[in-house]
Amino acid sequence: MRDNAKEMDALTKDKAANAETMNSVEHMKMHSQITETHLAQLKKLIPPFEAFYNSQSDEQKKITDTLFRTGKI
Repeated sequence: MRDNAKEMDALTKDKAANAETMNSVEHMKMHSQITETHLAQLKKLIPPFEAFYNSQSDEQKKITDTLFRTGKI
């Protein structure tokens, strides 16, 4: 997760640093790169999260499911 955060932070800083000079196509390409990076990061995170989820009790799973569904416990 920390590596993912560092990678995304670098991309968003790059976008922010160049936002004033990028044209519309460059903005779209940067957005695409950020989206693709986010997807790759999710794919890496799913297996360990699934193992963690499967190790939880039924009550813990209910709480986790509610949190993901609603953002609230």
